[in-house]
Amino acid sequence: MLRRVLLALAGALVVAGLLLHGADHPGPGTALLLGGLVLGAGLLVERWRYRTETDRPDPTWQRTGERFTAPGRPGTIEVYDDPATGERHYVRMPERGARP
Repeated sequence: MLRRVLLALAGALVVAGLLLHGADHPGPGTALLLGGLVLGAGLLVERWRYRTETDRPDPTWQRTGERFTAPGRPGTIEVYDDPATGERHYVRMPERGARP
């Protein structure tokens, strides 16, 4: 939900920046345009860059009970939590019938 709101804000900043550029106010227009582009790019890059995916869990991680199937990727992903840091880890579970 927050991500969608921030993406909408980034889009509004870009539009406002373009409108100000068109109204012959290049200084504020450039600031809003660049701010919106940086916010939007940061939100889009963060989604895929900071996901930690591994094939086996560390013994100190705790299972959260969350599982999902990632679009475009085979197998099921199980979510683990690192109690020391609060970091979430995504572990690819072996497919049924596959040999370990």
